[in-house]
This record gives sequence, structure tokens and C-alpha cells, in this order.
Amino acid sequence: MFAGLQEYAWLISIVLSFCTLVVWVFYAFLLHRDARHQRHPALFIHQANGHGPDSICLLSNLGREIVHVLGVTVEIETEERTFYKRLTSRQPIALEEYGHARVQDLIKQGPLPSGYFLALGSFGDVLEIPDATDDDEATEEHPGLTDIRSLTIRVAALHAAYPRPIGAMRRFRVDTGRPRPRVVPAMPLTEVLHERRDRRRVHAWLEDWTRRPSLTMSVGQG
Repeated sequence: MFAGLQEYAWLISIVLSFCTLVVWVFYAFLLHRDARHQRHPALFIHQANGHGPDSICLLSNLGREIVHVLGVTVEIETEERTFYKRLTSRQPIALEEYGHARVQDLIKQGPLPSGYFLALGSFGDVLEIPDATDDDEATEEHPGLTDIRSLTIRVAALHAAYPRPIGAMRRFRVDTGRPRPRVVPAMPLTEVLHERRDRRRVHAWLEDWTRRPSLTMSVGQG
């Protein structure tokens, strides 16, 4: 029997080498997939401190890579109209008045390391009428809280692993049928936009933001 095996030793050696190659290729694939997965962006738009208008909206970076937030806007929907509000201020901020507050939390822009969060303000602040002294941001048509049905937070950011900006969005429902208004998530999780077709969509957001005033209104729910 051993003599017979020796006769086919060359074939057995080839089979064993091929099996070893398959195993190494499989492990290399797993390592590559794990490395790519670890570099995927993981942005999360979070609601803290209850569900009232004073609850806090936070943007957390749960990925391993640092991201740079380019801008944050809100899509505010009523029964008949959709309003767009830019959270990123276009007005100069006197930073010395805010003590040790982080610059990113004030201007809603800047680098966001892994494990850190960006405070976007309370939902009441997000939905409130812009300061009338800022002529380019104020509008008499801005809806009151009782008229608002939902809002969508939209974030555009840069990530080292992608050539174009990535995005994150989460929709919240505004319930004014109670004695005290409530803001509750309409989406269980944040939708992270990093695929090729999604990045084109985020790029279109940025182009749209540069054309729009800081606060505009459009008819319909588009």
C-alpha cells in the first residue's frame, strides 16, 4: 500500500499544496473583509434626555476613523410644506464668550474623533425660528412647533477611506397631540450613506446647500 502511495506522492503533494493555498486565500479574504469593515463609517444621530423638545440631539462617531463634519441641516416637514434649516451658523461667533466649550459644538463643524460626539443642541433649538437679526436666516413663514409633523437631521462629513463626502440621516416624528409635545425617532437607527450611489447623493446635498440660503422653504413634501 505504501508503495502505491509513493507512486502518487507527486499528486498528493500537489493536492495538499492546493488545499493549503485555498486555506490561506480564505484567511486573507477574512482579514481583508474585517479590515474594510473596521474602516466603515459608523455615525449615529442620537436623542438623549427624554423625548421632549428639551431632549438633546447628539452626533456620535462610533467608527475607528476620524471624520470631519462639513455641515448639518434639518428638513422640517408640515402638512403642506418642507423647510430646510442650516444648523451650521453663517454668522461670526465670539468664541471667548463660551469659556471652555468645544468649538465644534458651537459651529456644528470640524473633526470628530472616534468615540466622540458633537452636540447639535436641543430639539427645541433645532426647530426654533432663527434669530430675526440674521436677515439671511430668518423667515416669517417658519412653522411653529404645533405645525411641524417631522424633521430629518442630515449630516455631511469627510472620511479618509472615501474620495467623496459621506452622509448620515435620521428622521424624527413630532407628536403635538399630547399636553406636552414629544419628539420621537421615526427610524430605529441612523442611515449611514457611504456607498458609491449614496456618496453622489451627499455630494448633491452639499451643492444644494451652497445654492440655498441658510433657511428656505419649498412647497410640497419633496
